[in-house]
Amino acid sequence: MYKKKHFVHFVMLHSYFNIKALPINSGTALNTAPGQTSTRHQHRYDYRKGDDFFFHRSTVLNTLSYGITKKFDASVALPFYYVKLQDFQDTNCTTLSNVCFGDFIVTGRYRYYAQKKEVGAVVASVFAGVEFPTATSRKKNKDDVLLPRSLQPGSGSFDLFAGLLFTRIKPQWELDASVQYKVNTEGKHFNAGNVFTHNFSFQYRVSPKELVLPQTKDLFSLWSQDASKSFLPNIMYLVLEANGLYREKTKECSVTSANSGEYVLFLSPGFQFLAKNYVFETSLQLPVVHYRNGRQPRRKFTHVFGFRAAF
Repeated sequence: MYKKKHFVHFVMLHSYFNIKALPINSGTALNTAPGQTSTRHQHRYDYRKGDDFFFHRSTVLNTLSYGITKKFDASVALPFYYVKLQDFQDTNCTTLSNVCFGDFIVTGRYRYYAQKKEVGAVVASVFAGVEFPTATSRKKNKDDVLLPRSLQPGSGSFDLFAGLLFTRIKPQWELDASVQYKVNTEGKHFNAGNVFTHNFSFQYRVSPKELVLPQTKDLFSLWSQDASKSFLPNIMYLVLEANGLYREKTKECSVTSANSGEYVLFLSPGFQFLAKNYVFETSLQLPVVHYRNGRQPRRKFTHVFGFRAAF
């Protein structure tokens, strides 16, 4: 049976060493510990299919987080895109593609509530950030023709976002929920439409069944003296998420596009492997609900693979 004193140590490890399961496709209320740095790299392959065209997007999202205080941390992120559009209209295949860095993102997260329960803990945080227009939104092909908006790496505008995060920790599992609203402002006579997302994630530890940690009050000293962190076992989690996204219609030169705007709900099973101060993760997002306007491709699936490290 799981012992309460061992779980107290486990919560401390969660808080100070970033050794924890996390949602793969959304955020968590657990912030980075003060003075600690964590990095996360994720590759996302998004495949969509229309009646006579295919859309492929590969994104490598690189995120660096730093704990400033016990309650506040900040992160920066820079995506790298490879996007390809294949159009089969008029029996001809036209292929357009683009490879480029995306817009630079800065986020701050503040933990405003943390309560230890008899078994486990409840944590709640708020976050807000800015997406800067560092990438071009006017990329052209080899014939000097402007690429479609779906292939542009940048939005051309300063975009603001904010949201709420909730985390419930128990010995065998962790539950996370979050909402976010993003305001896309107008840039280069184009507005991508505001975006609302809602997420639910459940992480269940399948190995080891019982997590026994050293009985000590000074985990900081234990961590610094044992460079190999041999007291930490390898941990495996199964992850199941529900990820929803609502996007408003886009506008260009104040004209609303009929081929824009959607709502999609993904069911996203996944797997995480925690090895000391590294985490490897993978997830497959499958759309179970998808409403879209006009001539837009159907979302088929998104595959995610990534790793995190804390130092």
